[in-house]
Amino acid sequence: MNGTVTRRMAACCLALVTAAAGCYRPDDYLLGPSQADEVLVVTASATTVSADGISRVTITAQLDPRTDADKRILTFTTTAGTLSFGGKEGLSITAPADTSGKAVVELRSSTTAGTAQLEVTVAGISRTVSVEFVKLTRAEAFDASVSRTSVPADGFSTAVITVTLKRVGTPLQRAVRFETSAGTLIATGETDSRAVTVTADETGRAEVALQSEKTIGTARVRVTAIDISQDFDITFTSVDPAQIITVSAAPSSVPADGATPLIVSAMVAAGLPAGRRSVAFRATLGQLLPVVIEADGGNVARTTLIGTTTGTTHITATVDGTTAGTTAQFTVALPDRLHIQLNDVELKSGESTAIRVTLLRNTGSVSPHLRVSYTATSNITGAPVGSFSGVTLAENGVATATFNVGTISPPGAVTIRATAEGGETTSATLQVVP
Repeated sequence: MNGTVTRRMAACCLALVTAAAGCYRPDDYLLGPSQADEVLVVTASATTVSADGISRVTITAQLDPRTDADKRILTFTTTAGTLSFGGKEGLSITAPADTSGKAVVELRSSTTAGTAQLEVTVAGISRTVSVEFVKLTRAEAFDASVSRTSVPADGFSTAVITVTLKRVGTPLQRAVRFETSAGTLIATGETDSRAVTVTADETGRAEVALQSEKTIGTARVRVTAIDISQDFDITFTSVDPAQIITVSAAPSSVPADGATPLIVSAMVAAGLPAGRRSVAFRATLGQLLPVVIEADGGNVARTTLIGTTTGTTHITATVDGTTAGTTAQFTVALPDRLHIQLNDVELKSGESTAIRVTLLRNTGSVSPHLRVSYTATSNITGAPVGSFSGVTLAENGVATATFNVGTISPPGAVTIRATAEGGETTSATLQVVP
């Protein structure tokens, strides 16, 4: 006990030699400068660490174990980085020394290169130590890769940008900033924009997709992590319209009967997003139904085309501003059968009768202006009889003519035969009487 008292008395009798020697504080140690190290020693586990915001240095303050209990609360202060102890963080924190006189705190580096000056103070005695934060190179901080460096300027194709952090810290320390001068960045849980911040997962991986614009050019992309940036370019290239939409018609020709459908199909790019998959059709001949339709889950939009005018029809389909086309034929709609009607069934020599021929189709109507030819044959001799006049082309499916018996036609049955374009025929019989 006497030894302990003697040590304490000896310590209290030492004079503190400082510029402020006249200001006495009862709780301060009274020591000369050469004796301060006997009371407080400060050390750092490292004097150089990476300026990554993650690396940590242990700061240890060692008091003389004989120090009185009321002089064991130490104040740690730093000019850079962050101090932490007992769940507390800041530029300045306090920590008690344990029974051995030791107090330990951590210093986490900042992301800015520089020197952190640390001061530890207890009962008027201060000791300092410095730690240097060394700037990382990009290669030490992260790897960045892009799935492709050129993308069609179609407004929906993407390139995937992946960043892998080499130092994985807390979620805040895993923040990766992506910025682009053109196009749109798409990231899970984030609003599509020219700039997004993504928190890398626990493996250090962060990923976004850059969606192209519809303008040819170059997007300058910047990735920033741990205050370190890397730039690279992604080019938006010209687009082959066939990669956006193609059009076909089946069959390649149909009768112009106003009923037989020609199926027009437009295949659109699978990547076209909702709201940009509406296909508008046009045709120079015929009627389309529907004119506008959304591409289905198989990326196809279909419409039907019917016509009544023969010729080549030029068909176009437009989606998201890109147009493709094809052609098809409307052919003559020929009759499937004919019906003939004679005004008279008996004629004398020199008389005539009107003939009406109706052209019929099983589907739709026949084309206009079809030719119909006529013959008249004696059922007795098999020889031609009489003549035809006033022959008209078929309009609205009806053709007309006049049969003239003539003055030298022999009596008897006569067969009148009508043949339309395409080869369909019909016949009727009349009697030539004396």
